[in-house]
Amino acid sequence: VWNKSTGISITSSQVSDFGTSVTNNSAVLANTSKVSNVTHTGDATGSGLLTLATVNSNLGTYNNITINAKGLATAGSNVAYLTSYTESDPLFTVWNKSTGISITSSQVSDFGTSVTNNSAVLANTAKNSYPSGDATKLAGIAVGAEVNIQPDWAQADNSADDFIKNKPTIPSQYTDGMADARVVAGITGKANLSGASFTGAVSANNLSGTNTGDQTFDVLSPMTASGDIIYGGTAGTGTRLGKGSDGQVLTLASGIPSWATPVVAYAHCYELAVGAEATIVANTDIPLSNNGPMKDITHTVGTAGVTINTTGIYKVDYGVVISTGIGAELAVFVNGVAAPNARIYFQTAGGVQRGSAILSLTANDVIKLRNNSSVNFYISISPHVGAEMTITKIN
Repeated sequence: VWNKSTGISITSSQVSDFGTSVTNNSAVLANTSKVSNVTHTGDATGSGLLTLATVNSNLGTYNNITINAKGLATAGSNVAYLTSYTESDPLFTVWNKSTGISITSSQVSDFGTSVTNNSAVLANTAKNSYPSGDATKLAGIAVGAEVNIQPDWAQADNSADDFIKNKPTIPSQYTDGMADARVVAGITGKANLSGASFTGAVSANNLSGTNTGDQTFDVLSPMTASGDIIYGGTAGTGTRLGKGSDGQVLTLASGIPSWATPVVAYAHCYELAVGAEATIVANTDIPLSNNGPMKDITHTVGTAGVTINTTGIYKVDYGVVISTGIGAELAVFVNGVAAPNARIYFQTAGGVQRGSAILSLTANDVIKLRNNSSVNFYISISPHVGAEMTITKIN
């Protein structure tokens, strides 16, 4: 269909550089330059020549807007401004600028301080003040108190002003001359019985009867049997303590006098050595072959240990008769430990070596005589006593 005279018909889309060629066309460039230099004032009119850009799509009426440098409204919003107010305070609803408002003293925060410090009030206070001592006296007077009330012993109405509370009971009066020598029931204390004599039956209440002073004491005494004694009981009241048994002693138990049998403890243990028994080897106990009188103390003959049965304070007398043994030491041991106050040192070759000590011992303590040294010593042999220990409870 080619026609060399007319060519062929194509569209712009079939020309690959159509857009570039048009843009760079000299005629187009000339027109573009002219349009770019046009200055518009006032309203722009025309058909599609100028289009304003949309800067805010929120169309409407606002009480708060934002204007840019071009004079365009770029933003808008509505602010809740206070447009009206109704006063509810009664003080201000009745406000009158000419007369003001009426308030009470409770509505003035410093009313009390202002009044107190007011010069006129201070002046009057100074005039009307009185000593603090008088104020204290007035404050201590009960409401409705009365003065010059004369008490009436016979007043029986306990609501009356002259009624006497807690009246003591007055005993009947004796009319005879012996009134001072009588002890009336209900009255405590001492009566003067010196030289008094009585007639009638004897009783502890009125002490009537023919009695001497000693007989009067017997009437009042709580004692009932021979050997009784009196001690001060509750609040010092005379109280009877019956006699104890023979050998008992008076003691205190929880602060009350009582009879008790004393704990008596004693023992005499000794050694009658035979043969080799006479040699007391260094650091060994001395056996005791015999017992003398003994009470509340235990010892098995032939052994060294003596057992205490009752806790207390004891006196221990001990000794040996030696023939050799200079430098040795005799000691009393309590539960395997030497008593520091019961040790004697042998300074001579023979003779009697004795010691004595007071020890605080507890029930079941075991005491022994011991050669408490590295030197052997020799004691007398039977029939002579070679060693002995006497124990006595002293408290």
